[in-house]
Amino acid sequence: MSSQIISKEGNTVKFSFEITPEKFEEGMKYSYNKNKNKIAIPGFRKGKVPRKVVEAEYGAEFFYEDAVNWSLNEVYPVVIEDLALDVVSRPEIDIKEVSKEIGVKVEASVTVKPEVKLGQYKGLEVEDFSAEVTEDEIKAHFEKIQNDNARLVPVEDRAAQMGDTVNISYCGTVDGVEFEGGQSDSYDLKLGSKTFIDTFEDQICGHSIGDKFDVNVTFPAEYHAEELKGKAAVFAVELKGITMNELPELNDDFAQDVSEFETFDEYKASEVEKLTKDKEKKARQKKEDALIEQVIANAEMDVPEVMYENRVDDLMQEYQQNMQMQGITLEQYCQFSGQSMDDLKNQVRPMAKNSVDAKLVIDQIVKDENIVPTEEDIQAEIKKYADQYGLEPEKIAQYFEGDAGFRQEVALHKAIDLICDTAVVKPAAE
Repeated sequence: MSSQIISKEGNTVKFSFEITPEKFEEGMKYSYNKNKNKIAIPGFRKGKVPRKVVEAEYGAEFFYEDAVNWSLNEVYPVVIEDLALDVVSRPEIDIKEVSKEIGVKVEASVTVKPEVKLGQYKGLEVEDFSAEVTEDEIKAHFEKIQNDNARLVPVEDRAAQMGDTVNISYCGTVDGVEFEGGQSDSYDLKLGSKTFIDTFEDQICGHSIGDKFDVNVTFPAEYHAEELKGKAAVFAVELKGITMNELPELNDDFAQDVSEFETFDEYKASEVEKLTKDKEKKARQKKEDALIEQVIANAEMDVPEVMYENRVDDLMQEYQQNMQMQGITLEQYCQFSGQSMDDLKNQVRPMAKNSVDAKLVIDQIVKDENIVPTEEDIQAEIKKYADQYGLEPEKIAQYFEGDAGFRQEVALHKAIDLICDTAVVKPAAE
């Protein structure tokens, strides 16, 4: 198998390679076995027609498409490794020649990672982010704990108000015609959550159980469903139930219910300690982010758009998984929030860009500094994972044993430590 670079323009590399007749023959066998049950020739049962008979009847070309695809899947990764190409896009394949006698001659074009020329990344100035936990933060933390442990209490003696959870049925129409996804016989809606479009939730406030009423809203001009964009809609709503959160008192009994502590003072001290550690971690993260932002600004690199698009797709997939864990699809979320899929992509695009740029410059620091994790570095990282997930370090070590990706992750962390440890910290702005 031979391969060579034809040209390199910016981040686009064009190269050629050959698939040997022997490898292509393996592909032909694969293609025959894949398709033989579909072939019907008089005198033979389906699946029993010899390959030579098929080729005599239809030509060897009958098997070429699947044979070429199989062969490419086998050979292409080897070629990429031989040419030392760091590919970030799907290849554009141009088949130049194919036959059983010569094999396959191929030309391909791919996008590769850009060259990164680092500017200053040591001795950068950064603000000293505070890790002190304020009284307001402590208060907000315990209010959240109260809400998390609140009881849902039925409400029957008053109308619905913001903060309540209402159970409703609804049927939406535009110009008197029902539209897809605009109906439900039973839906629990937290008023004030802004789950539904426009003023939908506001118009439920003031109504009591058993009320039947219309809610008038207007779909956003950029709504994902083309037929609903900017349209006025009427929802026939019935209010079936109202519940409210009853908050528990913050006392010794509460502490015993939610923790291993006997008194609320002990429990509070423990929670404040956790808050402090969390804020220290966030302060460190803010420091890292601010410094990496400077490293990116100081670097020279021409990042291909496909790298950003790939990262956007990754983040959208993560977003979809998070939605599914909450019991809804991404499409349903778009419908409830009045956004399109493109709107969501545009929201995550800056995050995707920063993520790609950061990875590129940190990778380059690892190369330029020749950072190689020591065994001590590996064990320290394993301990972090063990502490985070409450597992024995030995189990974590078994999971990551021989994992080159894990070693690279440790190297990246060391590069970030280098940036942070050499930074000049200045007092925080008032």
